[in-house]
Amino acid sequence: MKLYRFLTGPDDASFCHKVTSALNKGWHIYGSPTYAFDAGLPFGLNARQQAAWLYEGGGLPLIRDFYKKTNVIPFPCGNVGTQMGGFYRKEINTVQDLQGLKIRIGGLGGVILRKLGAVPQQLPPSDIYSALERGTIDASEWIGPYDDAKLGLNKVAKFYYAPGWWEGSAGITAPVSLPAWQALPELFKVAFETAATLPDRIGAVASFHGGGLVTKDPTSPHLLIPKTKASFVVAIAQNDDAKQPDAKDVLKATFAAAKRPAVVEVFPADHGWCVPGSQAYNEAAAERAWGELLKLYKANLG
Repeated sequence: MKLYRFLTGPDDASFCHKVTSALNKGWHIYGSPTYAFDAGLPFGLNARQQAAWLYEGGGLPLIRDFYKKTNVIPFPCGNVGTQMGGFYRKEINTVQDLQGLKIRIGGLGGVILRKLGAVPQQLPPSDIYSALERGTIDASEWIGPYDDAKLGLNKVAKFYYAPGWWEGSAGITAPVSLPAWQALPELFKVAFETAATLPDRIGAVASFHGGGLVTKDPTSPHLLIPKTKASFVVAIAQNDDAKQPDAKDVLKATFAAAKRPAVVEVFPADHGWCVPGSQAYNEAAAERAWGELLKLYKANLG
């Protein structure tokens, strides 16, 4: 089966190409503003209202029907909630103050601000701080106080505005290949939907030969650990460990700081050792990894 997954392991380039191709074919709000209903609209619903519309108001069937044209089925899997309006190098008192304002923002919020005279900019998170510091941009929206402070935006811009009226709801979606989904056993479908719908009730998480769990990006997967309530098993391939030897220590420290029970271990096998038929398949290591998974489930899902 092929499900869209987190960007990990040696297939990253292939996965990124698939996502980029989908975006180039219009799988974003510039291809059709209708996609914005999946996450949130300017001056639209808040997170609770968005959930009510999706699950009780008929919203999810409508969105899924729209996504069918891309052969994808979307699964809501969380909501960041209302975000802040961003950090600004100068004070904003009137609409006139937006004239010529270079602000890092995308989506429909950027479309609206452009009509008000601002100049929306597209920048990756890693470039926001330096651009604000140098004055290449005048303002930037990101997420909220915690995440904005981690980027250091408060050090290079004095004015902080709220709320982010363009993001009253910031829904997160897991897009899955529709043919792959249809081919799944019913039990797998139930498990996937449950994890997406009720992430705070996930009790056990396992990663076998997962790469890219620790990066310098502010969206690195390991930064999500403190937000979980689960116990973990992270089985690392020896060749992945050789490429990123510090990752296991960062994971262990993050789990410890978050007080999350975790087993983090480097296995004497290469990436893909758990997949029968792969060149890296190692039966002894695979059996031990599956054994760790069963112990994790028995201890936490009882």
